[in-house]
Amino acid sequence: MVKNSTCIKGGRIILENEVLIGKVLIFNGKIVDILDEEIFKNMPSTQEMKIINANEKYVSPGFTKELRIKR
Repeated sequence: MVKNSTCIKGGRIILENEVLIGKVLIFNGKIVDILDEEIFKNMPSTQEMKIINANEKYVSPGFTKELRIKR
């Protein structure tokens, strides 16, 4: 599953009832899992995976573009 996969790491993941710190695993353009650090470290190979560092930004399923408020 690693080829064609993307991992968004370092962000706050917004879910329906909670906010998590973890990694979002995307395969063929669809979210397939939310991983903690232990599971991610034990994955067979992440070398072919695209890694996006969210740098403590918010990550949420369904957000498709950045929203800007004009003031």
